[in-house]
Amino acid sequence: VHELLACVVAILEHGLVGLSAAKRIGIPAQAGSPSVWRVVRQRLPALHPPSAQSVAFVAVAPGLSGDGDRLLVWLRHALNDGCLGEALEALIADGRTMAQWYAPGAAVRDPEAGQTLVQLLAGMAHVRFRLSVTG
Repeated sequence: VHELLACVVAILEHGLVGLSAAKRIGIPAQAGSPSVWRVVRQRLPALHPPSAQSVAFVAVAPGLSGDGDRLLVWLRHALNDGCLGEALEALIADGRTMAQWYAPGAAVRDPEAGQTLVQLLAGMAHVRFRLSVTG
């Protein structure tokens, strides 16, 4: 599961506006800088209502040290709920979100790469995960 989540995070971070430059020069993302968690928190509840509860839970969960931790906990929550593929499909399908948060060459903006990710994760909806979501 750890490797799966690391791959999903890498795909979601690819081409995120503002993040690639910080990583390239080796500086940590600053508070207020773009992060996948910020995209999820700000856009997903409206685009995929079944995710609203898990996003709200993770947004206020104690003991998480930053956006990266919150993203991982939310991904685990979505796997447990069997809706990670659907949630990411809704996010990727929203042209406004993609244009606002991602560079044109981002993996999630590529129709083939985005659909491949969604299809792979949709197949996991039938797997019953019981992952820790406490951070």
